Amino acid sequence: MNRKHIISGVIAIIVIIAGYFCFNFFSETEELPIVDSIVEEDSLLIDSTRISSSATTAAELSTCAEAIAGPERQVYRLKGIVTKIVNHSYGNWYLKDETGEVYVYGTLDAAGNTKKFLSLGIELGDVVTIEGPKINYDGIIEIVNVTVVDIEKSPVRVDSLNTKEPIGLKGGDVTAIITNKGGDYTIDIEKEARSWLSVKQKTNDKVVFHATANSGGGRSAVIKFKSNDSSKKCTSQTIITQNGAIAKATVAEFLKAPVGEAQYRVSGIITKIVKPEYGNVILRDFSGETFVYGIGAKGDFEKKKLKVGDVVTLIGKRAEHAGKPQMNKAHLEESISVKEMTLDQFLTQKDSKDVYYKLTAIVDDIEREDFGNLFLRSGNTRIYVYGCYPGWGANGDARKKCIAINGIRIGDRLTVIGTKSTHNGSAQLSKGIYVDHEKVNATPTE
Repeated sequence: MNRKHIISGVIAIIVIIAGYFCFNFFSETEELPIVDSIVEEDSLLIDSTRISSSATTAAELSTCAEAIAGPERQVYRLKGIVTKIVNHSYGNWYLKDETGEVYVYGTLDAAGNTKKFLSLGIELGDVVTIEGPKINYDGIIEIVNVTVVDIEKSPVRVDSLNTKEPIGLKGGDVTAIITNKGGDYTIDIEKEARSWLSVKQKTNDKVVFHATANSGGGRSAVIKFKSNDSSKKCTSQTIITQNGAIAKATVAEFLKAPVGEAQYRVSGIITKIVKPEYGNVILRDFSGETFVYGIGAKGDFEKKKLKVGDVVTLIGKRAEHAGKPQMNKAHLEESISVKEMTLDQFLTQKDSKDVYYKLTAIVDDIEREDFGNLFLRSGNTRIYVYGCYPGWGANGDARKKCIAINGIRIGDRLTVIGTKSTHNGSAQLSKGIYVDHEKVNATPTE
């Protein structure tokens, strides 16, 4: 063997050894990719938290309390009762055991597919065992993309109520149609509702409930059905509602009200449109502002051609999302379409107490700071605003101090709504309602 052959052999061996070490190095250090998923639920887009490929596998059954207190990305096996189903497509629901409750965000079928929740046949009251990683989404503990280990069907189940309508103000009966495969069962009406709701008749396949007359706000009751078979811990439930009188409220009063079925009538100005197709808006009166999660059905808001500055009267329930108050699924009772105009256009309009205009111009002078009597100017046109109140619905002393509260100064650009009137031969905007203002580098014309 000559020197050339020896050198070639050595080089070949070196290449093989180098390749071996490179392969092992990259194999040991490469991480699996992390994928973001975006799930649409009830018309809200929610980004799910990234789940690392290194999330550990659940070794034994944990309680909800242990999952809530435990580390994120840890995979937990939990067993509990289905208390509420939020989304029947993706499988978003609540699971509760004796220690607490968690939100299940996304349920996979046996093949690992999404959007197949209905194929699992999970119902309220079932006892379900799941596995999935825990995340904390804006303070809400979630078990995401879970796999179902076991389902224990409830021997007693509420199939339906004989009506989809709430019980009327005068009271009356409603019948729960049930399926019962476990013999005798117990009915538990939540404590707060026992003063007005009672069991009138109970058989193996139905329960008749009676509600007394209601002189207050709307109300609801959660009723649980539990088998008396000690080997079955499943519980089914339904909710019975009753209409109530509609309470008139300011925004501040509405915000202080408890979350529930009571109906409130609230009037104010639309100051911001968040989602026009659903009618998600910010509503403000003199006392404060609140988020409105939906006005009517999808598309109703746009059909009404409502816009920023319009005055609306809404009827809805006090609700809450992520700890923040809101009005849910409001009904539009009344609206005032406010006409946006320049000062010159405004001067050509007829006097009326029923037609509202929205004007935006520079604050030229402030005559009375307490009631907000001031002058607006645009170019060579100048008009008098007889009162600039803090918001819709202000009366008495609540009309005062809008200028001080909002820090309005001469030279600011002010947006205000009001009606047109004439005083001593001069046109003016009467009973002005503050909408918005911005600081500008403007010098009023003398």
